[in-house]
Amino acid sequence: MLANETGSTVRIPGHLLPVGAVTTITATATNFLGATSVPAQHEVLRKLVPPPLVSIQISPPPYRRQYDLTAFASARLSECAAPGADALLQFRWVLSLGTEPQQEDDAVMVRTGSELYIAGGTLSAGSHYHLRALVIDGSGSFSRAERTILVQASPLQAALKGGDRTVWRNSADAGLDASPSYDPDACTGGTCRRAGALSYAWGCVLSGGAKCR
Repeated sequence: MLANETGSTVRIPGHLLPVGAVTTITATATNFLGATSVPAQHEVLRKLVPPPLVSIQISPPPYRRQYDLTAFASARLSECAAPGADALLQFRWVLSLGTEPQQEDDAVMVRTGSELYIAGGTLSAGSHYHLRALVIDGSGSFSRAERTILVQASPLQAALKGGDRTVWRNSADAGLDASPSYDPDACTGGTCRRAGALSYAWGCVLSGGAKCR
């Protein structure tokens, strides 16, 4: 079917490929001097039933380190699929650091099932993560869907303790402590440690908006 093709690209109608057999397509380059290259090869397997169409559903951003995150994968089968084929679907998730897919050995997380649960504290603030959902049907055909997310840094939480709501001219000095302030991204297991690296800026205004003396 390709014997007379001489251009740099070819288009092969799918119906010309045999079903269930691997078709090997080769291309050889020749220059004006008659020198030829080593043939390049590409294998194509035509199946009666196309692979499933995979999609990923995930909540919209922003994504924060301290919050749980759940992603869902779904697969739509061809109308030519056999009855009950949806029960044979296998789902596999690969979560990796960065914007490009990584091998499973280098992944942050590998899970099976149509749902991927990521517990709060698993991801690092300020980092991109690549989500890959792979679906395999009963015939061994597979397809995938991919998403990239950015885990944003959470706003610092300032807190004050001490002091009285009302003081008098002869009252003792009003002491305030901002050490309970914390970085939400430093929280683990529901416990937030007070970040010693925090610095503080203090201000004072009167109820009318004027600055204190």
